[in-house]
Amino acid sequence: MKIIVTGSAGRLGSVTVDTLRKKGHIVFGVDLVESRSIDFILDIRNYMDVLLPTKGYDAIIHTAALHGKHMDQNYP
Repeated sequence: MKIIVTGSAGRLGSVTVDTLRKKGHIVFGVDLVESRSIDFILDIRNYMDVLLPTKGYDAIIHTAALHGKHMDQNYP
């Protein structure tokens, strides 16, 4: 199964990516910040940023959230 995980740099998202990959799924991790569990940096609030990468995937698991860490980095 081909799956996108939003918020893949976060605690929940990174565990989700790792677990799905270990089970043999093709996983595409996306987030606003770089980490070992992301494949593409994008802002899920921007429709056009999300439109193309999501074509051809079977599922999207949404774990993204804006919280204190992002506010400190000036993400609106």
